[in-house]
Amino acid sequence: MTGSGSTPHMRADAPRLRGVLIAASLAMFCVQLDFFALALAVPRMAHDLRSTPTDLQWVLSGYMLALGSLLVLGGRLGDILGRRLVLVTGLGIFGLAAVLCAVASSAGMLIAFRILQGAGAALIFPMTVAVLTSTFPPERRGQAIGRTYGLAAVGTAAGPFVGGLLTAGPGWRWIFWTLVPFVIVAAVVVLLSTPESRDETVSREVDVTGAVLLSGGLALVTYAVDRAPTAGWTSALVLMAAVVGLGFVAALPLVESRVRQPLMDVELFRNAAFVLVTAAGTMANIAYAGTVFLATLYLQNVRGLSPFTAGLVFLALSAASGFAGPLAGWLGERRSARVVMTIANAAGGIAVLVLSFTHAWFAYVVVFFCCGLGFGLGWSFASIGTQRVVRRERAGQAAGVSQTAIIVIAGLALAVAATALELLHEAGHSPGGAIEIVLRVYAAGLLASAVLLGAFGRPAR
Repeated sequence: MTGSGSTPHMRADAPRLRGVLIAASLAMFCVQLDFFALALAVPRMAHDLRSTPTDLQWVLSGYMLALGSLLVLGGRLGDILGRRLVLVTGLGIFGLAAVLCAVASSAGMLIAFRILQGAGAALIFPMTVAVLTSTFPPERRGQAIGRTYGLAAVGTAAGPFVGGLLTAGPGWRWIFWTLVPFVIVAAVVVLLSTPESRDETVSREVDVTGAVLLSGGLALVTYAVDRAPTAGWTSALVLMAAVVGLGFVAALPLVESRVRQPLMDVELFRNAAFVLVTAAGTMANIAYAGTVFLATLYLQNVRGLSPFTAGLVFLALSAASGFAGPLAGWLGERRSARVVMTIANAAGGIAVLVLSFTHAWFAYVVVFFCCGLGFGLGWSFASIGTQRVVRRERAGQAAGVSQTAIIVIAGLALAVAATALELLHEAGHSPGGAIEIVLRVYAAGLLASAVLLGAFGRPAR
């Protein structure tokens, strides 16, 4: 009799499961580190490539557009064609694009390769969760996903530090070169340790019409929101993209209800627990991404820190986020989704509210750590919770749908936050004051979601 309760079969299987966990964690870490490290490198990129920072913002926007618009398709392809195959393909595209970005000789080439990299990330994101769900036994699944998202959250928070360090040192191209060995190791480990899995109940057909409507609609809406701050919300191009994009998305449920093998199962949206966890996770990620963006501006533009020094401050957020992932897995095995997400969003909301009033350095770092704990817990548990409330064979599709909501809406909210900062500046607020106001809006949203979730949400295991 063993104190751990493990069986000989589980112990024999441990090396393979450990390999799957390492591969999934490395893949997610690369995707998160890549995006947030580049945020501080845009001005230097623009200088080196003889472009403008405004034009080079498409290095970030193009990536997000491709990622957000292709997530559901990536998840569905994994269920149909095989999750290991799609994950390795995504890593291959992502790694190749990183090499091409590192050697790009013009702004146009760099933006094009970043869009390709976003397409690779759209295959990686849902497949890491789906592979963990299909490989790990139910009693260890939440812990595995939590650890993976913990490391991914470290990539998010460490990104500004790594980006600042490399941009100030050997140059921004090394951000891309640094990713390559991690991607290679992840792909090799996936091939060696991960068994192939797919949804055997569906045909191998891909719903092309649904893919065009969803991907095209999300891409157009994302483009409209991204361009609105510079072109104007009443610009003909912005309005046309928004109207057509929303029309595509609105037509999707009608089209999918008539397709034999739909890209997106509308039954997911009748699953109250799935919708509940996804909505709470979306609010957590809106605040997470927004706080990273605002803190970067605050530390450099208001407090006058160098990119490297500002990156050091971000290590507090990184450490907390890394701890929150495994904590989410541990709590997920013991508490309902409603309880965990209520705690996460309430803690994050209180921390962001306090951060907006904090100016002393020691207190700022401590509160920043608390923000990372709340955000990391909510973001990590969103994937754990949604995987627990859907059938195992639909793991890829569920991951794609939930992550589309979490990532795309957070990206759109980030563009709205940038516009809000500009409007607050025009209204006479100082840069620091404008940032504090937007942080308080995030805090209000998190606290409101926690109250509603705690008061009206039904317990979901």
